Amino acid sequence: MKLRFSIIGLALLVISGINLYATKKKAMSIRRYHQHQFFIDLLHLKRIGVSDNRIEKIKLIMNDIRENGAKNLHLIRQKNVLIRNEFLKKKLDHDRIINLIKEVIELKRNQLYFIQMKKYQIMKQLSYEQRSQLYKSIVQKRKRFWIRMRTMFRKRRKPVYPASEKRR
Repeated sequence: MKLRFSIIGLALLVISGINLYATKKKAMSIRRYHQHQFFIDLLHLKRIGVSDNRIEKIKLIMNDIRENGAKNLHLIRQKNVLIRNEFLKKKLDHDRIINLIKEVIELKRNQLYFIQMKKYQIMKQLSYEQRSQLYKSIVQKRKRFWIRMRTMFRKRRKPVYPASEKRR
């Protein structure tokens, strides 16, 4: 009887450990993915010699970008749901669908314009040397990100080649 309970307890312990490991790994990958969604790494700004006052201004600008982006994304999703609902109706209302599509395009255009103007405001805060160092680090970060993505997908699904066309 004790052996049965110890086996069940051990099985539960192993399953919960695997579950915790998988959850932690997924949370870490999501965290890493979202780090690349933002424009500037604030720790890197200190490394390239940006003053604390300017870093605070840049933080405010980046918060504006995030807040506006979230608000616009919500509006775009709402409009897309309305478009989908119009497509599912028995009789299509051509004018309403076209107007909704134009509204989505206008929201995306305004969002892109807003982000680019905020990036310009951030770059105005930096000197030429700081901008060039920041640009180099952003390019390197993107390269590392895409290298990680490629290796991650190669591990998951390996291409199958015919025996006559093996890769060298």
